[in-house]
Amino acid sequence: MITPKKEVELAKIPYSHKQGAANLLISKAQRLAEFSDLSLGDMDDKEIKKALEAVSFYDLALSLMKPYDGNYETIIHWKCLALIALEQYEEASDWYEELIRLSGSSKTPDIYNATAKEAKRQLSKIIGKKNSPLPLFDEKEYEFLDDPGFCWWAMQFCEALAKRKFKIAYEYLSEQLHENISQTELKKQWTSILNDPKDDVDINLERYDMANEEDDEDFVSWCYFTVSGADINEAISLDIYKRADGYEIRGFEFGRP
Repeated sequence: MITPKKEVELAKIPYSHKQGAANLLISKAQRLAEFSDLSLGDMDDKEIKKALEAVSFYDLALSLMKPYDGNYETIIHWKCLALIALEQYEEASDWYEELIRLSGSSKTPDIYNATAKEAKRQLSKIIGKKNSPLPLFDEKEYEFLDDPGFCWWAMQFCEALAKRKFKIAYEYLSEQLHENISQTELKKQWTSILNDPKDDVDINLERYDMANEEDDEDFVSWCYFTVSGADINEAISLDIYKRADGYEIRGFEFGRP
């Protein structure tokens, strides 16, 4: 039996779901673009591939967002930084011009936010520059570096906190933690790193360390998420363990070390 192919209709996907998907793509792109402080001549083939993948992830994220989203211009800026690292100046210039246009269209003329001001500064350095040739890669050579399943699972815990769904977040904690920490205490610790309990924040996976031979046999990973927002620069650390039906959090810390 042949199953007919159906195209996904993005317009029918709830906007909150698009936002969640965009955040995951952005987090992935940020880690892939860790070499963006290098120039093309300093990168090896693996680093170039990662930077190219980062640009693709930023493109996908932007396609799920709306221009008036709070971090839309920031994502354009990050994409441009990856393009500049790849010495793709023409595309970076076009995107910076779009960023500046978006910023100016909603503000008093000549008054721009910090991201747009940085875009103007970067644009002045690259305008008129031609692209450098990139190595040709077979698409089959690309390493699509998917994060392990426990990373996505842990992200759901973080998103529940960000959405102030503390009852849901509490279920991610182990029974042992339940004996020592109440749902109210979890909420209190979370809000302690915010300026206001109702602050909107972006949470992104920055790194994870896998278990080694010296760790408990049930230990899976230590995950580190950044928490950012207006005047907020914090983090969440999670100790993730296996259990019969999946994973559980047996230790956590809110705030940077």
